[in-house]
Amino acid sequence: MNKRGNLVIIIKSIIIILVIIALIAILISKTKKDNQESINNEQQAGQNQNSLPETNITTQQQNTDDENLTSNPPIAIPTQQGIDLSPLFYSTIIDWLSQTTATLTIEITIQNLGSSNSPQTTLSVTLNNLQPQTIQIPEIQAGTTHYESIVFTNIPAGSYAGSATIDPQNTMQEADETNNELQIAINM
Repeated sequence: MNKRGNLVIIIKSIIIILVIIALIAILISKTKKDNQESINNEQQAGQNQNSLPETNITTQQQNTDDENLTSNPPIAIPTQQGIDLSPLFYSTIIDWLSQTTATLTIEITIQNLGSSNSPQTTLSVTLNNLQPQTIQIPEIQAGTTHYESIVFTNIPAGSYAGSATIDPQNTMQEADETNNELQIAINM
């Protein structure tokens, strides 16, 4: 087979793989939307009762100009030379301890968009006037996604705003230092 024939086969294979990835992303996005609608319906039903709310789970993606990232689940594809960590997505789990306090778990999805593995670093989450929570995160392989959870306990009901920041002390050189922070907004 000649070089041109091999190139055509490679291009067709790449197109097929991209179509499969897009279909999987659409399916996951639809499932996530259906789950969120179900959660919203349960929350509305819980508000009509006079008991403790059930555990609430909400999700939020990082605001970005790339429509594919805001409408599809996170898929880490290396786009930068070197290391490029980005907190892309978060979800919250609220376990009510009483009518006015809860345990809040924030699950952060971190991806390495770079072509190199990242060293161990830190993740810091701040919310309003609550004590910031900082944890160590392990090395993240190039082009992969990693998940971490941070727990705040005995949180009063209310609205909270803050951020999740990868490498908050800026100790690691990255290809893109502007995508290390994810804004968080929680209403409980």
